[in-house]
Formats: sequence, structure tokens, C-alpha cells
Amino acid sequence: MANAILKLGNQLSRTSIQELAEMCHVSESTVSRFVRLLGCRSYIDLKNQSRSIQSDNNRFLFHMTKNSMNQLTKQPGMFMNEYCDTIANTLKETAEVLDYQKIDAFILKLQAAERVFIFATSTSLMMAEIIQSNLLSFKKIVYVSFNQKQQKNHIENLKPTDLVVVLSTYGNYFYDYHEITRKLTNLGCHTVLLTQNTGLQEVLLFDDVLFFSKNNHTETGTYSMLLGIEYLVRRYAVLTQKI
Repeated sequence: MANAILKLGNQLSRTSIQELAEMCHVSESTVSRFVRLLGCRSYIDLKNQSRSIQSDNNRFLFHMTKNSMNQLTKQPGMFMNEYCDTIANTLKETAEVLDYQKIDAFILKLQAAERVFIFATSTSLMMAEIIQSNLLSFKKIVYVSFNQKQQKNHIENLKPTDLVVVLSTYGNYFYDYHEITRKLTNLGCHTVLLTQNTGLQEVLLFDDVLFFSKNNHTETGTYSMLLGIEYLVRRYAVLTQKI
């Protein structure tokens, strides 16, 4: 959907939400959710900003405000200092809002499950690999799907006793793999979502949800999610050695 919006450029202002939904083979409600993910109040709000989207490709890609982009261009040193401060504050907030008891409960489920499958895409896939490689050190095998074909294959082989984990930092997974999400959450497996976006409506589809942030700090990227994942694997090491 992001590619479709960028390709439309200025033409987006003349494209209805129905036309964009048909173009991307999704529902209008999916378009509306994606628009809010971009930081716009509504599709109309996005259309009003469409004239600047094409020229602001990098800003949207890195979830940066226009002021931040201007500062990076003209005052890179100041930008870096302020960016580091923002990241530090975001990480402190993450440490304060983590539900440590819920994470422990998830770890115990993770350790007890005979088979664990992780579904992710984009940058969240890197975090899935962190979990996979670290848990392997403790003789815990975690299956990670690296492409859509593997994801579909794993779905076909899932059993009700399997633990299904979806990693989605911002929520993009649900737009990229809408049909797979629907299947995952209707197979009878215990499902868990790990995310830093507290505004996702899809949380209702899962049995458990672990939030790694109080707010979806898009401008600081994936730092909240990464900190949460790094804590999780370290905590797993401590808890499972006691069991």
C-alpha cells in the first residue's frame, strides 16, 4: 500500500479511498488503519498532504518529521544529539512500562511449548532471528518463516498445541499478510503478539499481547521493540536455568 501511495504521488489527491482499496486489493477499513499508521487523522488528511509525499520519500521512510529532516540537512550534529536524547527517553519509558510478570508468563509458555513458530516481516524478522539464535543456545528450537511461502507452509503444519508468535513493530505485518493473520488466529493455537504499537486494532485477534512501549515512537524507529526483545531472551536464559 505504501508503494501504491508513493507511485500515485500528486494523483493521490484525486484518488478516492474506494479506488485505492481496489488498487491494493484490501478493504477501505484497512486503508484507514494504514493511514493512521502514517500519522494522519484520516484518508482526507493524507490526500491533503499528498503533494509533498513524493518529495518527502526519505522522511516517510524513516518516520521523521519535516523539522527533523530540515535539521538533519542543515545541522547534522545538533540533530544527532537530539536524536540520541530522544532515543534515551524512549528506552527509559520502555523500561518503565514493560509488564515484567506478563513477560515471565510468556517465557514459561515459550519454554513449555513443544513447537514454537514466529511470524514476522521486514525489521521485525531481524528480531525474530535474535530470539531464534539465542534460544537455540538453550536447546530450544524456534521456527521462523523468512518469506511468504514459508509462512504458508508453516500454517499448513500447525497443530493446536503449537505456540504462535507474531512480531510486528509498527503493525505493518497485518497489512502485508492480512490473509495469513486471519488464518493464524483461527487455528486454535495459542497466539501471542509482540509489538511497540499500542494503537493496533488487531490486538483483539490474539490470546496475549506484549507491548514494548506506551506510545508508538515511530521517529525513534525500532529501539523500543529491540530493547524488549533483548530483555526477553536474557530473561529466558535466567528463568529456564532455574526450571
